[in-house]
Amino acid sequence: MIRWHTRLRSLKGLGAALCASVVICAWADVPGVQAESSLQIPQHEMNLKVLSSDLSRDDVKRLMRQFKAELGVECSYCHTKKDPYTDETDFASDQNQMKGKARLMIEMTDEINRKYLSQLGDERYSEPFSCGGCHRGHAKPADSER
Repeated sequence: MIRWHTRLRSLKGLGAALCASVVICAWADVPGVQAESSLQIPQHEMNLKVLSSDLSRDDVKRLMRQFKAELGVECSYCHTKKDPYTDETDFASDQNQMKGKARLMIEMTDEINRKYLSQLGDERYSEPFSCGGCHRGHAKPADSER
């Protein structure tokens, strides 16, 4: 059986990571983009409802790539494709139901970090909780030991 404090330690950084993954996936599949720094995202394509609107495009891309890695998914897992023949993605669209679930998970991890971990006063919990703590590279969270 895993002790709670051990599980919390393994979940450090999850909140930030989840937030990042949702946003970064939106731009990772843009056709013709070679380097991350060359990616230009129009403001209208940044449909941020949970993440801070103060985030730079680069911060959003980093966060989305982190989510993508921690959940082991592609951008289309949460984002809608504009055209299945060109793989063009509509990052601003809210049609994909997984995007709504991702937003809920971002809110959950933010609350865990803000409301609970911040009150522990223990340096072991100084890093934020993130998606990877539960998902561990899988779209569905891994079963915990019981």
